[in-house]
Amino acid sequence: MRRVLTAWIMISSLVLGLTASPLVMALVELAMPSGLGAFIALNVPHLIILASISILCPLLLKRPLASMLWDSKMRKGLFSYAFVVTFALTTVLSLAQGGLHYNNAPVSQRLPLFLAAILIVPLQCLGEEALCRAIPARIFMPDHLRGPWRLVVPSALVSGLLFLALHGANNEWKVVDSPLLLTLYYFGFGALTSLGGSLLGGYEAAWGMHSAVNLSNALIVTYPSSPYGTTSLLTTTATSPMWAMLLEMVLIQTLVTLPTLRRSNNGTRKSKWERNRKRSMCSDDSSY
Repeated sequence: MRRVLTAWIMISSLVLGLTASPLVMALVELAMPSGLGAFIALNVPHLIILASISILCPLLLKRPLASMLWDSKMRKGLFSYAFVVTFALTTVLSLAQGGLHYNNAPVSQRLPLFLAAILIVPLQCLGEEALCRAIPARIFMPDHLRGPWRLVVPSALVSGLLFLALHGANNEWKVVDSPLLLTLYYFGFGALTSLGGSLLGGYEAAWGMHSAVNLSNALIVTYPSSPYGTTSLLTTTATSPMWAMLLEMVLIQTLVTLPTLRRSNNGTRKSKWERNRKRSMCSDDSSY
């Protein structure tokens, strides 16, 4: 029954995000007819999805969203490590492309966009992590993310397909040199981060990597067809070949996941939800 309810949460949250967001986006742009309003409106679907999952998990599954995202207490150090490594590598590789142009927006216009990006982008990424990674994983592995391979692999495949579908309307599909490789990029990012989350017992690293890639794009270097527009300091007219982006994605996943894999297996503290659940199971057993 828990698996059915988890699947229902995933489907209903996705449908709500897709159906309710056009009206909310229109209201936001009407209230704030500026670049800031357009940026906030861009992230509305993901914020609606995040809010929906955050409400439905305690309501239907009697567990908080945090217990869906990681088996133990959130490892802030793992999130920080993944964020710093990914942000640095993504930014350096973007700057190395060349073809850079400074965006001459006034500080009064750029500062609110920067603050909005720092606040909203991690939440937008958390919404995608919950929908595309945590929820599919909990359908296959309700109790522990470190499940058997026969469950981990199909969970990663579903995650990759969801992540690909969620980015199917992005502008870069119109300008990339190989749509097939872009398909592999989005599917691979979704599947590999899901696999890494299962190996690590939580999606802190996935959330950190995802937030870093999007924030680097939003704050430092973007490209003309980026959904983030001109919020960043620089725009590059040079386009990386898709094979280079694929290699970058695999490199980031490797640098983040492998060094932390052994360390994450040592003495993680159980979450409050998991402790209460185990205590409840023990009391139920003792009643017989």
